[in-house]
Amino acid sequence: VAEFSSQDDPQSWADRDPYVAAGVYVEVMVKPFKKVLP
Repeated sequence: VAEFSSQDDPQSWADRDPYVAAGVYVEVMVKPFKKVLP
């Protein structure tokens, strides 16, 4: 779990992942996560 200021930031971060660049992962899906407990 990571925190970003906008929805575009985590997707661009995931797109630069070395496994994505090497073709190990075809697609990385970024989904919002809401923390509800401390």
